[in-house]
Amino acid sequence: MPALGIAACLFSLALVGLAVAQGGVRVSGGYTAGAFSDAYVMDATKAAKNAFSRFLENAAPRAKFDAVPFESTEEMIRALKERRIDMVGGPPNQIIEIAKAVPIEPALVSEGLSNFFHDAVLLVPRDSGIETLKDLEGKTLMVLEGADGGHVRLWLDTWVLRESGRTTEAYFGMIKRGRNGSQTTLGCFFHQADACLVPRGTFDLAVAANRQVGEKLKSIGASQNLPGAILAFRAGLSPADKAQILEIVLHVQDDVFGQRVLKLFHQKRFVRFKPQHLAAAEALVREHADLMKAVQSTKRP
Repeated sequence: MPALGIAACLFSLALVGLAVAQGGVRVSGGYTAGAFSDAYVMDATKAAKNAFSRFLENAAPRAKFDAVPFESTEEMIRALKERRIDMVGGPPNQIIEIAKAVPIEPALVSEGLSNFFHDAVLLVPRDSGIETLKDLEGKTLMVLEGADGGHVRLWLDTWVLRESGRTTEAYFGMIKRGRNGSQTTLGCFFHQADACLVPRGTFDLAVAANRQVGEKLKSIGASQNLPGAILAFRAGLSPADKAQILEIVLHVQDDVFGQRVLKLFHQKRFVRFKPQHLAAAEALVREHADLMKAVQSTKRP
């Protein structure tokens, strides 16, 4: 589980807990790795902690918040059922899975710096001759370390299943893992991999830092309208607590140190959740499940 992936989840959930804690209420939030698909930038960890501490001093000096790490979604579901946590944060496909098992109320969604949605993009070198997914069969793919359970990987897994009837691991000859978004993108840039899978925001930041990245890499496929991290309340959380949570999280960008933390994790702000934010992710989850059933049925004797 990448250290900064955890830090990103802690950040998002801590913001929620801080608001409630201002009134002396103790709040706990659950998370797993992958709540922020763009957050695997290890060098930002120390700066993020410093900025968050300053934001804490300004926004919620009496904050009391327990951030509870979980190894799996199943563990987080059990904790919600037992009311050991008050909220959860995660990628859209994880929130969908949780909602099927236990009542939750999605409340907030993160907006990326370069685009509202956190779509995936499959990149290849322009001089590689690769034009389609079919050209990548047996080739080397580089992905973000720790991103296996998120919606970025789910999108590629579904595409590969749809086109080939095989899993991503079976389709590619090798899958490498980058420590962060920059390393993953540059792995493709320097031909250390035939293709790389990253969030579009990661690619946009790489191009902004070095225009040669945009000149030498191209997209051969991208997802559409997949949201970023979603924060959800457990059923039964009081309206007063939820109102306090919404108040501070919706205005975190108004604080100079809150802005720094958001920027470090490639976020612009949080906005109120709307059902349409999950529409594309729900369709993707359904398609992936149907395709996996078809693949598994063909393997039965």
